[in-house]
Amino acid sequence: MPTRENAILDQILANDILATCSQEPTTDPPIGDSDHNCVIWEERPTSKTGNETHKKQVPPGPDMLCR
Repeated sequence: MPTRENAILDQILANDILATCSQEPTTDPPIGDSDHNCVIWEERPTSKTGNETHKKQVPPGPDMLCR
């Protein structure tokens, strides 16, 4: 995508893993007096994989009491 008028002056290089974890870059208008568009490159939203860890607090039983 062009970042300055019709020219592509800014490039994003990524390996396969980074590319699959990210959304397609988009551009926003320039900030201030700049003549380059802003490149926005965001992470993909993550989905739950079933690998979450859950903590459960259990009260001590009789065998765990201090003596």
